[in-house]
Amino acid sequence: MQITAVFDIGKTNKKFIIFDEHFQPIHQEQITVTEIKDDDGYPCDDLATIEEWVIETFKKAMSDPSQQITRLNFSTYGATIVNLDEAGKPATSMYNYLKSYPPDLQQQFMNQNGGEAVFCTETASPALGMLNSGLQLYWLKHRKSHAFAQIHRTLHLPQYFSSLFTRRLNSEFTTVGCHTGLWDFKRNTYHNWVQKEGIIRLLPEVISTSTSHKINWNGSPLEVGIGINDTSANLVPYIMQQDASFLLLSTGTWSIALYPFSNDPLTPEELQQDCLYFMRHDGRPVKVARLFLGNEYLLQVRDMTNFFNKPEDYHKQIRFDHKIYSECTNTSYRNFKWKSLNLSGIKSQSDAKTDFSVFLSFEEAYHQLMIALTDIQLRRIRLALGSGKIRKIFVDGGFVNNEVFLALLKIRLADLEIITSHQPTGSALGAAMIMNIINTENTL
Repeated sequence: MQITAVFDIGKTNKKFIIFDEHFQPIHQEQITVTEIKDDDGYPCDDLATIEEWVIETFKKAMSDPSQQITRLNFSTYGATIVNLDEAGKPATSMYNYLKSYPPDLQQQFMNQNGGEAVFCTETASPALGMLNSGLQLYWLKHRKSHAFAQIHRTLHLPQYFSSLFTRRLNSEFTTVGCHTGLWDFKRNTYHNWVQKEGIIRLLPEVISTSTSHKINWNGSPLEVGIGINDTSANLVPYIMQQDASFLLLSTGTWSIALYPFSNDPLTPEELQQDCLYFMRHDGRPVKVARLFLGNEYLLQVRDMTNFFNKPEDYHKQIRFDHKIYSECTNTSYRNFKWKSLNLSGIKSQSDAKTDFSVFLSFEEAYHQLMIALTDIQLRRIRLALGSGKIRKIFVDGGFVNNEVFLALLKIRLADLEIITSHQPTGSALGAAMIMNIINTENTL
């Protein structure tokens, strides 16, 4: 009987989940860890505290004879690297991907690598500053040379946690292929700049995500995966269980449309609209279109709630109303001043204020908002889909509980089957399921 444990390390919550042989969760726990400051005084994750929790939590779980864990894997958020010294200890802070990247340094980098349009097309990612985790190494080399000189190896976060157990330093497709700026999608290898800057020596060879290492944990055999990026992990259950082509819409603060069967090259126009490639666990590209949907929704609803003097959670009780929908016009874009959306031709302003006086009621304003956001979401879905054909769209995450959003999707996509998933352990489940297609190596 295979019992699989997964550490699912999110930006906010850190979770430990144990799955039985049918991939049903049988134990869950989670913590939040207060951020600390990096060497520049900017907030960052407290890696030492998280690491201590991981080790102690696993020790406790393994001491429970009723659980009999045989497999362990890791799913973590992306765009985060851990730089190790020769002793295998962190050599720098674990920098926050929200930290600002020096504009002059980014311009210098792009000038050295064919210009932004060329570089972004080759690496299948927009220019995202620290979110391009490879450029963190360029920043360290050129702005913190003393710290850079201490780096012996660089791991992405999932592989770092795996290495705590296996003592093996690996890299894999889903992390290097997730807007890192490290990977050349045309040549299917590390980009030339990595070699030119001498950074290649820091990066382990990329191996299949479906690789594990067999170790001995205090006398018990244990199979340890090399970890997986959480967004790619979220796709795994769908890829493993679906024969027909599909698209996954993973909703929340970010709404991410993922099409894992794309062969379309990215265009500069798509890159400007936050379209990029991730990679599947098998190295095949996943076309992705991102939208700051949940963030914009909360900002607009907050102002709407204040204007109509409603309780803070009033929006959660709104149900889809066919009469209101039929009375809504197709001019909703005129009414909303977007605060955080990256839209081609529509400028966002963080201090923008929508004039809610043009609406007769909260309910009308809410329906108009959801029509506008759904229209934008549909454009992102079409971007991710490109020339692909699908019959199903799976929707998971926070917006599966938004009746108006789902109703509008079904109206606008009447020829497709819209399937909602209420699986709360999506990325952890993917990390557990990928252990079923593991290529194992003996280590300890």
